[in-house]
Amino acid sequence: MTEISKVKKWTKYLVLDIEVIPEKFDQEQINEYLMDKNFPRKMHPLFSRILMIGLKLMNGKIELIYPKDEKELLTKFWNRINELKPELIVTFNGYNFDIPFIQIRSQINAVKPTMDINLNKWKSDSSNHYDCMQVLSANQTFLNVALEISCQVFGIKVPEQRITGESVPKLYIAGELDTIKEHCTQDIEMTEGLYLRLR
Repeated sequence: MTEISKVKKWTKYLVLDIEVIPEKFDQEQINEYLMDKNFPRKMHPLFSRILMIGLKLMNGKIELIYPKDEKELLTKFWNRINELKPELIVTFNGYNFDIPFIQIRSQINAVKPTMDINLNKWKSDSSNHYDCMQVLSANQTFLNVALEISCQVFGIKVPEQRITGESVPKLYIAGELDTIKEHCTQDIEMTEGLYLRLR
């Protein structure tokens, strides 16, 4: 286990998870590029946008930020981070996805971050970002394992009939926002469960 798992138990942490959907473009050149390259845009911050950011505070309260306008969403997120001033951001795959995605979408929307969240995996043992997936791979010594499987190994409850993150775009089109909110909430609860076992 890496040094990151030795975070002090009284650290003021904040659990974070995001949901994303493909962005629509009016520019013909961009659409042609995506089609020609067969680009998997749903996982790329240049071609997808953030639909929802979920946060879990240390008092147990979960906050979901999801205004339709992404710039407003990111502004509210960074303002909330500034208000809460967490010592540690807890994620699952946050080094490879959630945090860089938020940072790049913030740049695109000209929203200034209020906290410098660490993305240097080799300095994670003393940083303000704890990525449970990173810990469980021993800093990528081993392959990454899905959140649900990791939780099952640790005996952490996994809700039945869970949707996958890949289902979020279709659910959004269908107007199933409540289902997406439930999925984001589940991800946050499971991530915190892992963190509490690993720290």
